[in-house]
Amino acid sequence: YQLYLNASNTKASVESYAGVRNRLVLTLPAGIFRVTGTIYIPSYATLVGAGSQKTIISYTGTGPAIQFIDDTSTPLAGVTPANYVSATTSSTLYTTQPRNIAIKGITFVTNSSNQTCIQLDAVRDSVFEDISVEGQYNGIYNANSKGITMTAVSSLVTCERNIFSRVKISGFTFGVYAKEDIKTNT
Repeated sequence: YQLYLNASNTKASVESYAGVRNRLVLTLPAGIFRVTGTIYIPSYATLVGAGSQKTIISYTGTGPAIQFIDDTSTPLAGVTPANYVSATTSSTLYTTQPRNIAIKGITFVTNSSNQTCIQLDAVRDSVFEDISVEGQYNGIYNANSKGITMTAVSSLVTCERNIFSRVKISGFTFGVYAKEDIKTNT
């Protein structure tokens, strides 16, 4: 359970031998994984499934199913499963923002028509490939129903240079909701 952000390990974002050694790939086989809490993903994390509609993460919690956290984030002591303390988005710097993340071959399913599935807060230089994002849109407008949300801190600390390839979004009021200085995402 704390594969990427573990208090006893050097963070993968640290440019050192120990940091680089902790840049791990989590491979998820085909199957349905039921998750009740937000999955927090830091810099240099790689999640690889067997393919969209083969590896399915079924989310039944509140808040975003997936949220990216900056390099100042730490696990809360004594909390199982871990929750994370992160600097507020407004204090994230270019050097600490979430980056170099890869997610491939996974379907994310939410159980509500009132939530964001994937929350990219100032994420940069990352790859999202063969992803399916599925919500529970019920035909009624809901401002909180967002497949993918992209936000920025400023024009310098923004959600940028991310590559989205073969991404399918369905079942949300907004497929992609981009706010603030979002730029050069493909």
